[in-house]
Amino acid sequence: MIVSIALAGAFLRGLYGVLSRQPGRAATAAALALVLTGCNLTIVVPEGGRVLSLQGVECEAGESCTLEISTLGFFDSFSATANPGYAFSGWRTANMHLCAGGSAACVLDFRNVPSTPQILSLLASTTEFFLAPTFESTGADSNRYPVDQWRQLANSLNASGNRSDSFLYNRLPNEANCDPGELTNAAKNRFMLSVNLIRRLHYLPLVELDSFWDTQMQETSLVQLANNTLTHYPNTGHDCYTSGAAAGAGSSNLSYRSLQSDPAYYPLAWVNDSRNLSALMEAGHRRWVLHPHLAITAYGQTEGYASMKVFGFGQSFSGELTGDIDYIAVPYREYPYLMVERGFYP
Repeated sequence: MIVSIALAGAFLRGLYGVLSRQPGRAATAAALALVLTGCNLTIVVPEGGRVLSLQGVECEAGESCTLEISTLGFFDSFSATANPGYAFSGWRTANMHLCAGGSAACVLDFRNVPSTPQILSLLASTTEFFLAPTFESTGADSNRYPVDQWRQLANSLNASGNRSDSFLYNRLPNEANCDPGELTNAAKNRFMLSVNLIRRLHYLPLVELDSFWDTQMQETSLVQLANNTLTHYPNTGHDCYTSGAAAGAGSSNLSYRSLQSDPAYYPLAWVNDSRNLSALMEAGHRRWVLHPHLAITAYGQTEGYASMKVFGFGQSFSGELTGDIDYIAVPYREYPYLMVERGFYP
């Protein structure tokens, strides 16, 4: 592909004219453009694919790969390959970018560029040139990272309206009477919004809320509140103990905050390593939120205590996963700062 780039400065324009008049010159315009802008080529690959070359360069999504070109004789051809769910939409158009706007392989050929003092001086410079593919999401993957929804979640997380009694409860929990209370649909939907935004980042099937387990999750949260503790093994000696609380505590992610919180907060905390410091390598809470075969869940909350049911449903998941999943990477590709930045939560 022929490179088109605006060359600024009288010196560069003059040197370009000198090179263009060299007899027997067989270098491509791509090579001229690179020579005239320095000796470093940085390949910047966004999410959605990779860049491969004939000479063995492999630059993956999220990477910046820099090649130092300090001698003549360089030749390579760079191609962009899209990952499943993406399409290559062309080389990026920007200042100092090679092959801007094209979609064919980007060929750089220095093999016939004349060895003049000016060219050698430029090859020894530190000027940087870029090659950057662009990829567009296709199909279901186009909604994998809905930035607007993540921005709205970040701006509303733990807002007073999302942690008020009127928003959270149809019936308030009553610790004195061991009444677990009842969450509103709005509170449970707020929780599910957070869970499924997280799962979509990892190409995982969305989960559904199963109201059958609502009472069990409320009882699970209440027994934690009544005894001012977090335990997966409540017993008959605990205040507000029920068999449902015991079953729920043994099959749920549990969490506690000193203040009543937004239901959307808890899934983010369960997947954030800063909230898993006591068992960082196990990261059990995160494993359950990101379990590939989690199909349904249930949620309970009493004041600052929260419970998310993750197994023990008495049924197996038979849905289809998207592609072959060997592992779940964290953090994965583009990632919201809510999930990785320690100390964010208000």
